[in-house]
Amino acid sequence: MPEDPAALSVLCSSLRKLGKPEEALERTKDYKYHNAALLTSRAAAMCDLGLWKEAKHEVCIALAISKDDSEKAEVFNVVKRIKDAAPYLYPNT
Repeated sequence: MPEDPAALSVLCSSLRKLGKPEEALERTKDYKYHNAALLTSRAAAMCDLGLWKEAKHEVCIALAISKDDSEKAEVFNVVKRIKDAAPYLYPNT
């Protein structure tokens, strides 16, 4: 498995597009906390599986470590998806 976070992000995204969100999470689980793009892709895979609370956790970390507006925009796309499906996770918004 590649150890480059950017490559893992692409791997996670590609597996999701193939309809394999479980495999996407499994193959990227050991490298998740160092790259906003990877965390965002993992959060999207969790959304695919209806794991809303877990997705929120990952996306919050991604937001905290994202460095630029384009990364933040991707994170907020996943936040919107979580809020739309599980508004109870964001009671004050």
